[in-house]
Parts: sequence; C-alpha cells; structure tokens
Amino acid sequence: MIFSRRKYWHTPPLDILGGGKLSEPGEIIDPDYIAQTLAQIGLPCSPAGHTDSAQIATYHYNLHDLRDHSKAARAVKALSAALCTPCTLITSDRAHIAVQVARAEREIVALRQTVQHLGPDRTPTSAALGLDDAGQPVIIDIAKMPHMLIAGATGSGKSVALNTILCSMLYSGTPTRLQLVMIDPKQVELSAYVGLPHLAAPIITSAGEAVGTLASINAAMDARYKQMARKRVKDSDAISMPRMVIVIDELADLMLVSKKAVEESIIRIAQLGRAAGIHLLIATQKPVVSVVTGLIQGNIPCKLALQTASTSDSVRILGHKGAESLLGRGDALLKLPDRVQEIRLQCAYTSEADIAAIVHYWQHNAKRRA
Repeated sequence: MIFSRRKYWHTPPLDILGGGKLSEPGEIIDPDYIAQTLAQIGLPCSPAGHTDSAQIATYHYNLHDLRDHSKAARAVKALSAALCTPCTLITSDRAHIAVQVARAEREIVALRQTVQHLGPDRTPTSAALGLDDAGQPVIIDIAKMPHMLIAGATGSGKSVALNTILCSMLYSGTPTRLQLVMIDPKQVELSAYVGLPHLAAPIITSAGEAVGTLASINAAMDARYKQMARKRVKDSDAISMPRMVIVIDELADLMLVSKKAVEESIIRIAQLGRAAGIHLLIATQKPVVSVVTGLIQGNIPCKLALQTASTSDSVRILGHKGAESLLGRGDALLKLPDRVQEIRLQCAYTSEADIAAIVHYWQHNAKRRA
C-alpha cells in the first residue's frame, strides 16, 4: 500500500519581498550644537546621549538648573524656529528632558526590514509595525490588544500602515490558524487581497452588505462561545479555533449607512471577541465623534495615530493633542493598552509589489508536501 504525504501550509520566505533600505537618511544635527542653541535661547544644558531613527533624532539633555524645567516647552518651540525643522519636547528616560528633531532627509523603512524580526514565538496575529524612535523594531500581537483602531488624514500613511499590519500577519498565520474578513466600502485599498486563502468570505465592498456581515460575525461569535461551553474551556485557543480578524478600511462609510447597527455590532465584538478569538482592525480618516463614538473609543484600547488633520482629531483618537504635529508618511504614535506613554515609530512601507508577491505566494506556492 502506498501512502501519499499530506500537504501543509508554509509561511512565505523573506526573499519574495523588496530589498532592504529604500533610502538613506542624511546626517543628524550635532547634539552640542543643539545644546549651544538652547543655551542662547535661555535653557543651559548638557548633552546626555542621543538616538536616531528613520524620521527623527532624539536628544537627551541635563539642565544646569532644574528650575529652568518650566521654560523647556517654550525653549523647544524657539529651537524649532532656529533649526528650521519641527522639534518636540518629550519625557526622557535618562536625563532631565529630551527633544525630538525631525531629520532633513528621511529613511523609508521597507517591510522586509521589520518582518525579519518576527521571531519563532510569533502568533498568527503578530505584526511588525515599523521602527521606533530608537531604531528598534516594533512588534505587536493584535490578539493581545485585543482590537486596534487606526486613524490618519490623507497622506499620513494610514493605508500603508494597514497593509503593513495585514502583510505582517500573513507572514505569521496560515489559513488554518488565521481567518480574515475584509470590509472595503471604497473598493480601493483591500482589492489586492482578492483570492487570498485566508479570506473567510469574499471581500465586502457594499456598506449595506457590511452591516449584515457584522451581524453574522456576532452570530458566529455566539456559536464559538457555545462550543467553548460544551468543551468547558475559557478561550478559543484551547479547542484550536482559528483567529479571526475583522478588517474595516473606512469606518465612516459604514456609520453613514447604519450608525446604530454598526456601532452595536462593533461594541459587542470588542467586548466579547477576545476569548472567542475574534478581533477588530478598524481604520478611518475621520476620527470625529460621529464616527469614533465614545463607546467605540472606550472599547478599543489600542490606537495607532498617524498625522491627523486637526488637534481635535488627535484628542479623539489618543485622548490628547500631538498627532496633528506628526510628520506624515508613516510617522505615528502607538497607544498600547498596557503602557501610559505612546511609542513613536516610523511605519514600514509595504509596496503594491510586496502585497502582490505575498498574495501570489499564498495562492500558488504555500501548500506543499511535508
């Protein structure tokens, strides 16, 4: 008797992606020069180290007189004018103050640079977002968030950030461990994923149909809970249910069609989805109160804010101002549920060619004999 070997899914190799660095940043400003400039402004200080990343350099300084700390915010505004580049005062973990200075020439971080840091302990919902302000990779697990809200104005890099998260997960999860439900009312951003074996249903492009889809996901979540009760387990992992990630590209379009039904479905998934292995990944250009309602904001603790159009948009997504001052093109603030201070990072750039290569791999080359 001849036994045939079974076919198994294999995650993609790195070499199907574009190469490493897509650009080289220019030199950073000398820390001593910044210290001299601050002293001239009226804030005498001494350098205490610096780090540099793709879009910004972070300088740490000890004040000669701690009583000058109250002058720091005004001095950094004057520094921005003196250097002719955006400067931001932040809390330092090694000195009295820290100043983040935008680099004249930015480095574009490629997806391959960050995905290579996904370790052997990654889960199906692990994602490599980009590089932080110290140049270190930022790796998150959507399931631990357990949901995520992304907001950013046109040109901020919101769509690229969404694609980076999706493609990162496609480097971590096979179709048997990760299912995706994609809702794309604009019919633009998510069309590249058509034919992906991870899709639990065809990509939804009608806002009206999306309302019914969210209701059916709630029903599927209830069915998962009943199955978990029968098996007497507390979460879906115990009975090997695949993780399901609901991706909504533009929440505003859905809220225009049926605000009450959409809000109720999203809140219920946000409250009950974690144990059932169902997670939300929602993006919007308009984080206004009519779109990101108080209940949605409160039930989705993880936020990724790219450059917003206004201070009020920043306050709506983060709870405070700051996102309106970001530099665009992937410069972002990541608010995690277990951290008080946001992480500033440069989101990795995922090209259309990268998406096409990943989708093609899963369609044609991923299932091989063991």
